[in-house]
Amino acid sequence: MVGEVLQKIDNIPDTLEDLIINNAEGNPFYLEELVKMLLEHDVIVKGEPNWSVNLNRLGEAHVPSTLTGIIQARLEGLPAGERTILQQASVIGRVFWDASVHYVHHSACMEENRESLGVLDILSSVKKREMIYARDTSAFSDAVEYMFKHAIMRDVIYESVLIRRRKQYHSHMADWLIAKAGEQAVNFSGLIAGHLEKAGRESEAVEYLKQAANAALSNYAIDEALVFYSRALEHIPQEGGQNKFEVLLGLERGNYMKGNRDTQKEILDSLQVIAKDLGDPARQAEVYIRLAWYSFYTSDFPAQLEAARQAKTLAKKIGADELLGRADIVEAWVLMMTGNESEAIIHATEALELTRKTNMRLEEGNALNLLGMLSINLGDYFKAIEYVEGFLQIAREIGNRERELTALVNISVAYTPLGNYQAAIESLKQVLTICAETGDRVMESTAHINLGWAAQAQGDWELAREHLETGIAMKVEFEHRDAEAEGLLWMGHTWLGLGNPDKALPLLEKVLEYRHELDQPHHMIETTAAIALTYFSKGDSDKAKERANEILDYLAEGGSLEGTWEPLRIYWSCILILKEQGDERYKKALEDAYNFLQRRASRISDEASRDLYLKNVPWHHEIMQLWMVNEQ
Repeated sequence: MVGEVLQKIDNIPDTLEDLIINNAEGNPFYLEELVKMLLEHDVIVKGEPNWSVNLNRLGEAHVPSTLTGIIQARLEGLPAGERTILQQASVIGRVFWDASVHYVHHSACMEENRESLGVLDILSSVKKREMIYARDTSAFSDAVEYMFKHAIMRDVIYESVLIRRRKQYHSHMADWLIAKAGEQAVNFSGLIAGHLEKAGRESEAVEYLKQAANAALSNYAIDEALVFYSRALEHIPQEGGQNKFEVLLGLERGNYMKGNRDTQKEILDSLQVIAKDLGDPARQAEVYIRLAWYSFYTSDFPAQLEAARQAKTLAKKIGADELLGRADIVEAWVLMMTGNESEAIIHATEALELTRKTNMRLEEGNALNLLGMLSINLGDYFKAIEYVEGFLQIAREIGNRERELTALVNISVAYTPLGNYQAAIESLKQVLTICAETGDRVMESTAHINLGWAAQAQGDWELAREHLETGIAMKVEFEHRDAEAEGLLWMGHTWLGLGNPDKALPLLEKVLEYRHELDQPHHMIETTAAIALTYFSKGDSDKAKERANEILDYLAEGGSLEGTWEPLRIYWSCILILKEQGDERYKKALEDAYNFLQRRASRISDEASRDLYLKNVPWHHEIMQLWMVNEQ
């Protein structure tokens, strides 16, 4: 570009040519603005076909060595009216509207008892100087939208505005936006808040920042929401407890969605203090519910149960049905996670009745989801799908994408043990697509774990390893111990499938340690079965049988396999090990497994699905085959 400009000028002196080449240093913006400055100062004179240099004017001209200096020189060389209008436009932003500049200018003139200028004519003049340009479309149908030529120009002009005038102009611009946006103000809340902040109108800025943050969070612009919440917090005085509580709730929610557990816990601690200081039982119950979910996602089930029951006590005390329903749901979750399905069903059913009575659609969906997961644990997979599809329908009706993701994940959890791996995978692919759009990393990590589960069940070991490595790493980052343990279990089976039991064993031993810490005896037995298979694969028959005996003793003492992900895989592990060693107890284990399988299959009314359940799940198929041979 430098060469093209130099070629247009006939009598360019060496001094000017050196100045342009040395200062431009390949920066096209500098050259463009320098040429415009020299044209405006009549140093360069346009002609046809070429331009010329006025040597007398060149001797008088001062040429700044930086782009900022050039823009400042251009600004200083403008008529006073044009300079004022450009400064007011720069306060509005790089993008501005003719009507907004007119409002800011006219309001400032009224305050200072000055005569207004012709804003539209001045904008047209500045546009010819190529400092701004009009855009083809506008955010406001009755206003022309303009934009500064580049961001540096806007910034330099903005810095030239006196600080007291900046606050004045920002205040007027905020008023214009509030009036102009009207009922659509939420769409401009972030922009309005920015002008209110710079105008020093902090309490008003907080309200618009909360609006902007809530809107961003609902649209899964999580990072943007966290910035808005943080900015709002900066403007709230120490004594502003109620306002601070609302903002911190939003920050807690955003950090939960990002999986920032340490930050989330710090915010929850602050919320507890504020709720207590306010003496508000409803707010205290809200914090306990959120603490319960935090404990769920960090696999601290005793703390989850305690927080849920504290919330219920407070909710009952003040007759808050919504809070009571939510507390019932979170209490039922912890009961289910620790193998107490019967009591969990009682609380989940109560929550469903309560949420329907009070028309709480979101919480009704959450209760349906919980009942779906309980049905999965009890082997009633089609009932589970019915519940979770009801949950999915509600999530989509109310436009809650986070709940939609949870429903899609749990539909896959129902399809996987049915042996309908294709349906499970399709559901999880939808999850990953939505996660890519929303940035929900927590649900993304769960989808990878469940894809790994489905892949290893089908014997696609490399695909399983790929998904599980991704999912486990994310669960470790989020400190979600229960989900990490689940992923490690599937990874252990995957390494067995890849013929590497030495890699499987330490992972499974780690899972067993986690399940013991979390007090999950049903999942401990599931892990013990995987360890037994690992020793069997290594050729260590004694240790394999030792672990199989632990499982048989557990069952003989009334231990339940309800709540395990793959109960028949547990049976199959024992059958395989005992049969290989000629232990006749395998026949009793086979009979128990076959009866268990048939009971669960009898709940599947659709013949094709029942056939898939019996034949497509590898250990189900093996149990059926061995039973038929044994019966002959």
